[in-house]
Amino acid sequence: MRLLIGTILAATLALAPASAPFAVSYNSSADHGTNTSTSWTKSYTAPTLTDGMLVICIVGDVIGGNDDITGVTYNGVAATLIRKNTAGSANNRFLYMYAIAGPTSGAHNWVITNTNSHFRSATIGAYEGMSSTFPPDSSAANQNTTNTTLTSSTTVVSASSWLVMCGSQSYTGSGLTAGTGTTKRVQEAGFLTNALFDSNGTVSTGSQSLQYTTGAATDNVAIVASFAPAGGAPVSPLSAMINAMIRGGVDR
Repeated sequence: MRLLIGTILAATLALAPASAPFAVSYNSSADHGTNTSTSWTKSYTAPTLTDGMLVICIVGDVIGGNDDITGVTYNGVAATLIRKNTAGSANNRFLYMYAIAGPTSGAHNWVITNTNSHFRSATIGAYEGMSSTFPPDSSAANQNTTNTTLTSSTTVVSASSWLVMCGSQSYTGSGLTAGTGTTKRVQEAGFLTNALFDSNGTVSTGSQSLQYTTGAATDNVAIVASFAPAGGAPVSPLSAMINAMIRGGVDR
């Protein structure tokens, strides 16, 4: 009888839709400004986030200069380096993407330290519904020196992920403009060389990209990362039941 009931239950659950993971969403962004020193401390007010993630794009020293950022913290908690881009020519600067999961809401300090004193700029994006697992779903660094358009691609593994991109350029005339399938959230206003973009929605698995354009075919560099939703990929009720049976959670 138990076997018969289990079979009927399994057939019923097989027809039910899969349970969805938590949805990723954009909350807000900030131009964090510029600074020249070895230690940059500046307040930032983090919003209240559910399964929150702060992504910070940092433009550092010039290529050929000092790739020397030694720490990035928010409210004393260390951010994780997602990827850095040290390609390009001396016309451009090193580009870094850091992220911190579950940030404390309210006004607290970002502290960015480096060994040598040099220019830095930063932009910040706040998101909800993102997995706190590091490294994220995937990431990649891309660059070009011959086009005004840079397409930055990464291989997405988890369904319902979002793409987030840090972009930088050496041309300061017009800033960075979002391209196909891309939303610009914020740009550093002083020199127009640091911007944060995202997909403004979920993307399919496989190779996916974000894109930006600039006013001149100079050095353009980017870092793109795929952030999976909190809760992981969708799980069907049937799969959940079978897993429970394997673990001994259902009387067979």
